[in-house]
Amino acid sequence: MAIAMEIEGFLKECERSGDAAYAALKSLLEKLENPGTRSDARVFFARLQQRFDSEDAGEQCFRTYHFRIHDVLLHDFQGGIRHSLCYEENLRSNHNLVKFICKFLALLVAIVFRSYHIVDCLILPLDLFLHLIYLHSLLGQAHIKGNQKRKKLTMVEIPSIFVPEDWSFTFYEGINRHPDSMFKDKTVTELGCGNGWISIALAQRWSPLKVYGLDINPRAVKISWINLFLNALDDNGVPLYDAEGKTLLDRVEFHESDLLGYCRQNKLQLERIIGCIPQILNPNPEAMSKMITENASEEFLFSLSNYCALQNSGISELVRTKEWVDAQLLALRWRSIDPSLINIFRCFFNCKTCTKLGGVYYVSTTIRHLSRHFFGNSVSIQSYLWQWKKIPVKQQMVLGVLEDQFGLGLIARAVEEGIEVIKPNGIMIFNIGGRPGQVVCKRLFERRGFSITKLWQTKIMQAADTDISALVEIEKNSHHRFEFFMGLVGDQPICARTAFAYAKSGGRISHALSVYSCNLRQPNQVKIIFDFIKNGFQELSSSLDLSFDNDSVADEKIPFLAYLASVLKENTFLPYQPPAGSTDFRNLIAGFMKVYHRIPITADNVTVFPSRSVAIENALRVFSPQLAIVDEHLTRNLPKQWLTSLKIEGTGDDQKAITVIEAPRQSDLMIELIKKLKPQVVITGMAQFEAITSSAFENLLNTTRDTGTRLFLDISDYFELSSLPGTNGVLKYLAGKCLPSHAAILCGLVKNQVYSDLEVAFTISEDSTVYKTLSKTVELMEGHTALFSQYYYGCIFHELLAFQLPDRHPLAERESDNSNSVKLIGFASSAISALNTAELSVNDEKNSQLIHMDVDQNFLPLPSVVKAFIFESFSRQNMVDSETNARPAIEQLVQSIYGFQCDCSSEFIFANSHLSLFNKLVLCCIEEQGTFLFPSGTNGSYVSAAKFMSADVVIVPTKLEVGFKLVPDTLSSLLGTLRKPWLYLCGPTVNPTGLLYSNNEIKEILSVCAKFGVKVVIDTSFSGLDFCADGWSRWDLQACLSSLTCINSSFCVSLLGGLSFELLTGGLEFGYLVLNDPTLVDAFSALPSLSRPHRTIVYAIKKLLGLRQQKSQSFFQVMDEQKDILKRQSDCLMQTLRNCGWDVISCHSGVSMVAKPTAYLGKMLKLDCFNAKLDDTNFREAMLKATGLCINSGSWTGIPNYCRLTFALDSADFARALECIALFKKLVLEK
Repeated sequence: MAIAMEIEGFLKECERSGDAAYAALKSLLEKLENPGTRSDARVFFARLQQRFDSEDAGEQCFRTYHFRIHDVLLHDFQGGIRHSLCYEENLRSNHNLVKFICKFLALLVAIVFRSYHIVDCLILPLDLFLHLIYLHSLLGQAHIKGNQKRKKLTMVEIPSIFVPEDWSFTFYEGINRHPDSMFKDKTVTELGCGNGWISIALAQRWSPLKVYGLDINPRAVKISWINLFLNALDDNGVPLYDAEGKTLLDRVEFHESDLLGYCRQNKLQLERIIGCIPQILNPNPEAMSKMITENASEEFLFSLSNYCALQNSGISELVRTKEWVDAQLLALRWRSIDPSLINIFRCFFNCKTCTKLGGVYYVSTTIRHLSRHFFGNSVSIQSYLWQWKKIPVKQQMVLGVLEDQFGLGLIARAVEEGIEVIKPNGIMIFNIGGRPGQVVCKRLFERRGFSITKLWQTKIMQAADTDISALVEIEKNSHHRFEFFMGLVGDQPICARTAFAYAKSGGRISHALSVYSCNLRQPNQVKIIFDFIKNGFQELSSSLDLSFDNDSVADEKIPFLAYLASVLKENTFLPYQPPAGSTDFRNLIAGFMKVYHRIPITADNVTVFPSRSVAIENALRVFSPQLAIVDEHLTRNLPKQWLTSLKIEGTGDDQKAITVIEAPRQSDLMIELIKKLKPQVVITGMAQFEAITSSAFENLLNTTRDTGTRLFLDISDYFELSSLPGTNGVLKYLAGKCLPSHAAILCGLVKNQVYSDLEVAFTISEDSTVYKTLSKTVELMEGHTALFSQYYYGCIFHELLAFQLPDRHPLAERESDNSNSVKLIGFASSAISALNTAELSVNDEKNSQLIHMDVDQNFLPLPSVVKAFIFESFSRQNMVDSETNARPAIEQLVQSIYGFQCDCSSEFIFANSHLSLFNKLVLCCIEEQGTFLFPSGTNGSYVSAAKFMSADVVIVPTKLEVGFKLVPDTLSSLLGTLRKPWLYLCGPTVNPTGLLYSNNEIKEILSVCAKFGVKVVIDTSFSGLDFCADGWSRWDLQACLSSLTCINSSFCVSLLGGLSFELLTGGLEFGYLVLNDPTLVDAFSALPSLSRPHRTIVYAIKKLLGLRQQKSQSFFQVMDEQKDILKRQSDCLMQTLRNCGWDVISCHSGVSMVAKPTAYLGKMLKLDCFNAKLDDTNFREAMLKATGLCINSGSWTGIPNYCRLTFALDSADFARALECIALFKKLVLEK
């Protein structure tokens, strides 16, 4: 009687409203959570369910009392008769055993009573008795088993949360297809658990270790807890234990969470993630999560469970105040929308249809209501919203339209969050409606690195009240077609437009509903990638594509992207690497040779080049042979003037010219030519049939040794980056014998699975003189090899070495090459002279504490946008040509910044570095027998490179009074004595002084050059970071050139540039050259061996140029921040130098300054490693050995006694550099 009265009071309270019903249920939950009142509360629910024990009564309860309790049946197909059939089968199988036991007992009784005629009388009752006992036993087992694996769930439902329906039942069926081991003893999370029925059913059937049911709706979580108690206890409040002695309370928890937020915050690692997540357009639960309250309206909380409270398609917003609405309307997200739509929002906010619920304004999610309110039935508001063509691409990327426009954005976010918390062997299972199309649904997972399996697919009817007109608008503005079906039996898909028309005419449409199971194909690497993305690079998610048809491509690219993500995440700037190649990369090459080919070389034996053709050209230049024989397959990228036989015919007059003749690859023919012609250098490969054994290689070695010929053997075609490399006769030879001093190995790396045009080359020499000289040659001629190309191949080498145990097999002792050869050709005199006098960067790889103030690299923090574009360039697939065509952006750059006019006849040439482009211009000067002029105070690397190539170099004097800038009068007096002059001019920013040429100064210099027909090369590579430019007039080269009156016909201006400073890319270099003179364009085209930037780098550069062109506020803010840092550090360095006895020239731009160590010259420095009087020739060495600080001396700057110091260092290294300067003062001046 008491329970009945309690029930009546409960129902009376629930009848008031849905909120009241929820409050009453919540009070019952508190009793269920209390062990002392738990049983009574469960009995109360049992009696309450009996009150409404029919389906009609349950519906009436839902309408009247705003809740219902009903059973969700979980029988398998024909599961209702399965148990009875099982009993009959067991009874039938044990009938003979029962009969035997009956006869045996009857016989015992007869023996005891010595009356055998009663046996037949006893058998029948005994048989019946034993069958009854057996039946009782089976029924008892069935009762226990029923408690363990119940075939139904008792569930409470309220209006503000989803109830089980087709979507969730289909999802459960898909899960049901897995074996018991799928969830047994696993940690599982269900996303969007609703009233918790799937989490509870999963725990009941599969006995997982723990199930976390998560939902963003706080009421759903409370109801889920109630349902958990209802199914963990029987109707009498007695706990139901499973075979392991656990109840559902031990296995299931429910928590309020926006997708996987709870798991991420609590650092849970999951083995299974399942989710039946709604498909909506452009969800924004992040904004909602800040305003969700348990007391919000039922209508809102129901829409919240569907994540639709901020859908574009529903025009829904949560707002607190009118001011908040106005602020949102001004946000970036809506800037490109028609202004009339903004007025609609304001009007709608003030209209009577907007109701205030619980202190929160809720704008109706019904699009049709809004359309009728403002437009009647004639206009659909989606036509204002789904105008994708009007939304900027960057804005679309931020909005996530890649999946959002198909309604998959929320699922995509769940998948990406799942990558963070899923264990490496974990599995995700999701329910996805097929409206976007099966290809789109699959790509959602595949492009994030998943392998997928479709577990189950069916069709469900499209809800009659669902408006699909937004999908029609998407089809109108894109090539995509959604997939619907006519009824449940239709097998041919129809598009959204057809489905919309069919439904409007009374037809019923359906769509596919699929359950997908997916697991990460390379979990550790994919986790690294997404960990990088979530840390400030979320916009990259839209461009990321980890879907590959070929597993070998995936096995190569995904590890590289993971490595790249690690490098960009862990390094604030791209670290300095030796010009001869990254130390790590050369160690990996040496390690691969050691492990796979048994060749014990070290990183010192390896020199890295941008490409094989560059390596060949540099090798020929460093030796400058009068005659070289080159394999006919390797000559196509050599300078055309080399490919003559004039020297052989005795008609060549130029003693400096290199003559190259082509030869067949077959070794016997090559040997015959070597014996007859006796060339100084031979560069050749091996025929395929000869490469298997080492005999052909040995014959070449012997022949070239006898003739005193340098041999470079190319093994590119037969060098395999594989864990099972094929037989290679050359490498087999090197495993047993040392490489002779006259020979070197050349290898171009082009055999990768992803980028057929991504190349790096390396040479191997065991002669220290050769590999040191080749290393210096790379620095002078190329600067360095593209860092990301080294990263790519380094990652491949690392993958091949990572699983190997080090030094497991001792290497065999190799034979030394003791044979004497005829005297070999030495290095070219011009090359040796240039290399000996050039101040190259210090590369003491054993001393990691060196501070480099001697390299032209920006070591300030790399902006996030630069990192993002670098990563995006490699993560993208199938780039179109327009995305890697940088010419329009470069053309706009040089016109807007320098006023340099370009037209259709202008030639744009791109390279990995501006230095390599400059060197090609030097070769053009040499070809026309011109003279190259350099003002004193010019970048020393450029001067040394010109001398290395035997150019006729003249230094133009400059004076301290003008900051060592070029003066027109001095230039004019010198030009009158020269024939075919070329002038190198660094500007507007002068490297190394950091001063600026004004527009008037460059106009006067060009006026002099025009008069004498000078070919002017203006190098802008070090410009763009002018941090103290007050009063400086920007350049307008077009105006300067058009104002010239006296112009010699040979006068022209070429613009050389690099974007590492202009775009803050640090170690990522990109050089460009703009030529306007047709004769120079023709001359340059005859020099084909240029290291071109890979398309990934061009893509990143173009994206950055696009930001500059769009005047991106964030990009220019970062640039201003770096200028401020440079200003502070230049001032600080200048003050420190002056305090320590240096005379400093104030700088205004760039990354370097020059200063004279006046107080130190002529002073003695006595150290264990250095003991001499300081002068311009040894000052650099003294500073290095005393403090570890690397600077350039006067021989580099071209200004006697003036040193160059760069200051674009990160804060820690810059502070150490200042300490080194102060320490040097103590060692020299304060002894």
